Amino acid sequence: MSPSGSGGRRASRAACATALIALATVSALGPLRAHAADAPPSSSDRLAASINGSTLNDTNGGSLGGGGGAALGWLHNFTPDALLGLGGEYQTIAAAHWAFGSLSGAYSGGSPDARWTLSAEAHLGSGNEGTTGPPSALISHPFNYAVEAITATETLARKFSMQLETRQFDVYTTHGNLPKVGLAFLPDAHWMLGVSYAHSFGGNLDTVLTSGRIDHYSPVGNVFAGVASGHAAPAVANIITGQLGPAPRYREGYVGLSKSFHRTEWTVTGDYLKIGSVVRWTATLACIVHLGRI
Repeated sequence: MSPSGSGGRRASRAACATALIALATVSALGPLRAHAADAPPSSSDRLAASINGSTLNDTNGGSLGGGGGAALGWLHNFTPDALLGLGGEYQTIAAAHWAFGSLSGAYSGGSPDARWTLSAEAHLGSGNEGTTGPPSALISHPFNYAVEAITATETLARKFSMQLETRQFDVYTTHGNLPKVGLAFLPDAHWMLGVSYAHSFGGNLDTVLTSGRIDHYSPVGNVFAGVASGHAAPAVANIITGQLGPAPRYREGYVGLSKSFHRTEWTVTGDYLKIGSVVRWTATLACIVHLGRI
């Protein structure tokens, strides 16, 4: 199933860079792209960095405040099948801001025509959701930020991939587990299609999301786009509001381009997100720097 040579390497690079764009984007495609690539050196290191800027408005056009953030991470392959990642991230939107550290790991096995991968990740930190106003009226609401996930992926015949994931959210007043199932298909070395479905259980997450994505790989650059629809708690989309009650309607669309230059890969992404009456536009620039073999 997998593209070989430079096409496969481009697929893997796009997956790494895209992973920095959003923590909870519902996508089934990352594991398939990783399997589609040539094996990395037996031991290698990469640095990953991203910056983003956002605007937040209500449906009447009123501004709720802007935001932005940055992330920095380190990825190390102990072997072609064993990966460890460490990182940190800071985000702000409107009056809310939060920071967290990340730890992730993955291990793969099987044959070229039947590959499996087990991975886990944890993002732990804290933040503050305050109300705007003069200093004398400013109200501070500190909160904890914790998101953990375990993912299992199976790739068959080098063309099909199935992903099962469970993701636990404990962010401010939002708590719950979000299982997800995803399917992806790579018809040739230039195209990949994927869909996924997520449905929360327990807590007050109250999230149901269906998403789809398409990727195109070429020597000029790699283009990807996707959509998601359903209803979700704001914390799932990294909008910290502290609100309770039924999750609002969720609509998302994004498009991006990635390109390799020497030992770096760059990805730029534009994202439109509407949750209830709130609209957020986000632009993200991400870069992977290959440090080489150790």
